[in-house]
Amino acid sequence: DIDGEILCIDSWQGPFMFWNRDGFRPGYEKLMLKHGFPQVGYQFLSNVVHAGLQDIITPLPQSCDVAFQILEMFGVKADLIYIDASHEERFVYRDVSEYAQLLRDDKSVIFGDDYEHSDSEVGRAVHRVFGDKIRTYPYNDQTERFWIHG
Repeated sequence: DIDGEILCIDSWQGPFMFWNRDGFRPGYEKLMLKHGFPQVGYQFLSNVVHAGLQDIITPLPQSCDVAFQILEMFGVKADLIYIDASHEERFVYRDVSEYAQLLRDDKSVIFGDDYEHSDSEVGRAVHRVFGDKIRTYPYNDQTERFWIHG
């Protein structure tokens, strides 16, 4: 019963660590390569259709930076933005600082996971953008798994 749209931005090419077939074998297999191309995006679409959510979930198969430019060009604003892309500080900083510009107003929220602690790659990037204007939340055995601003 969502009154809105969920826009899912992903390249569906698999994260860097999945491509290391010797170091992370289960991830490499999850790419489901066919003629060199990952099939992850097709699995995503299949999951959406099987869940009957194709009317509210729209995929945008792009990199985060290109998708941001597209959304900005069309004047898209969001009430809720979830960031879960790269875990390297420079990329997290870019994504969080860019996508924060797409928040509709001061009641809108941007959040993400893999925070771990304030000195982790994700933690440092989030603090560079928002300072101490975030909250963190535990999940399972991690004391600061999720971060939220807004």
